[in-house]
Amino acid sequence: MDVVLKLCDQYALNDLYAQLPAHEFWAQDHVVRQSISTFAVVTIFGWFLYLSFAGLSYYVFFVWKRDVFHPATEKQPFKGQVRKEIGLATSSIPVMSLITVPLFLLEIRGYSMLYDDVEEYGWGYFFGSILCFVMFTDMLIYFIHRALHWPLLYKYIHKPHHEWKVPTPFASHAFHPVDGFLQSVPYHIFVFLFPLHKVLYLCLFAMVNMWTISIHDGVGYVANGIILGADHHDIHHGPDGFHSNYGQYTTLWDRLCGSHVDPHDHKMREIRTKSKSKSVKAH
Repeated sequence: MDVVLKLCDQYALNDLYAQLPAHEFWAQDHVVRQSISTFAVVTIFGWFLYLSFAGLSYYVFFVWKRDVFHPATEKQPFKGQVRKEIGLATSSIPVMSLITVPLFLLEIRGYSMLYDDVEEYGWGYFFGSILCFVMFTDMLIYFIHRALHWPLLYKYIHKPHHEWKVPTPFASHAFHPVDGFLQSVPYHIFVFLFPLHKVLYLCLFAMVNMWTISIHDGVGYVANGIILGADHHDIHHGPDGFHSNYGQYTTLWDRLCGSHVDPHDHKMREIRTKSKSKSVKAH
């Protein structure tokens, strides 16, 4: 984040803070200025990433190619859902940013294992750390997500996100701010335990947000695999998949912990249920 702050300081924030009455708080390395700047940057970047990529995904899969990916014969989002998703997400992002600022400050002020020079650990570690980041955070998010389904936590924190039985890309960030914060904590924990290049960290954060959007677009790309896609996550949002498919990137922990539901098997059960229902009505 210090990389982003330096760029923002250079091209915008130095001039902005110069307009304020002189005070030690506005020194570039003062914790007060860093806190305010971090909050603003994370919020604006969060809004931009969410609205631009979720908007593009929604247009492609729910408008332009709707007949291909979400035909009228399938279940549809409820009336006014997109507006509610956007409203909840855009109001939650600033709160999530605010409560995450202390973690970002620790990273900015040098308490993490983020590093600048690729040569410090080599290119092999640079690329290997991507896999480590994904697998480590996938594990922690699985257990955090599963814990959020405990009745008390679910009722007060996670329930808003499950209002979307047929999620759209705009549902990706439409959750209680504490819910979003808790599921983002693993990304911060990683950089306090393992070295990670600063620019790569920013790229992975962007990737995380785009992936979160992709698993809410209702378009399954990988069937019966280790990758957890929208087809898996749709089951989780559905009426009979509440206690399944908690993973974020892979199905590994769902498989190990007995909560995995295969999209193909689930589809076959739905078809059989519909067939039985029609048969009963016919008689």
